Amino acid sequence: VDFNMELCKMARGSLLVLALLITPWAALSSNSDVFFAINCGGDKLVDKELGIEYSSDLDDEEKATPPGISARVPIKITRAPDTYQPLFQTERYALESFGYEIPTPPDGDYTLVLRFSEVYWQHSEGKVFGVKLDGSISVLDKLDIFKSAGFGAAHDEFVEFKIQDSTLEVKGKTTKKVGDSFSVDFVKGSHDNPKINAILIVKGSKSDAEKLCPLEAAPERTLEEIDDTDIYGDDDEDDEEEEPEDEEDYVNTETDPKETKTKEDESNGSWPFISIFFAILAIFGIGKIRESLN
Repeated sequence: VDFNMELCKMARGSLLVLALLITPWAALSSNSDVFFAINCGGDKLVDKELGIEYSSDLDDEEKATPPGISARVPIKITRAPDTYQPLFQTERYALESFGYEIPTPPDGDYTLVLRFSEVYWQHSEGKVFGVKLDGSISVLDKLDIFKSAGFGAAHDEFVEFKIQDSTLEVKGKTTKKVGDSFSVDFVKGSHDNPKINAILIVKGSKSDAEKLCPLEAAPERTLEEIDDTDIYGDDDEDDEEEEPEDEEDYVNTETDPKETKTKEDESNGSWPFISIFFAILAIFGIGKIRESLN
């Protein structure tokens, strides 16, 4: 009996150690529909209303491979509720491809939510990269956050997948058995470096996941208007038009050529009449001089 009791104690101890090892990774969420949640490059974040806790990856640099760089940009993120401002203000990026190892959930249907905000580039094609699962299934190709959402705006990408007998299936594509974990890889693309703000895995479909990712309505402004706007504040064309010191000279050089030619023609046309007038005066003058001498 004592031997069995010791075995039970050892088993409980082993489970405790295992729980402690898993805790930094797994979301300590009271919402049973949330399997995994992590704030990349930022502190732990808790949404008490939805019962979601995003763990931090700052306590262990090995959570991301390679670790990359964590960053925080304290600007107001549009579409993000106040609770989620820190989530979209912090990020992890790398100068090369990097990824996170995610625990494999039990068999079932899930949705992976990748949360982003572009806080550096203020035009499209500034940052373009891809996302793969388990290094083999491409789920996002040539992702351009600014083109999708604009500057400083929260943006979510949803990827539905299935786990069956430890096998990962996405879009009808099946990988090898993934075992206890699989990777979410952010693949360096043609422009700048890959990044991620947060990762969430929810049981169910995309519509189920959207309920746990509250975002405010996007501004009415269209992406075309954003692209056409001088987002740097350097309107070179306006600067060239203003130039107050040279404006007068600029306007003078733009005089209508037809008008200039007409004035020249009028001026040139008056010269023959002036010449004839002086010639007549000269003849009369010479005549008078001769009469006075005689």
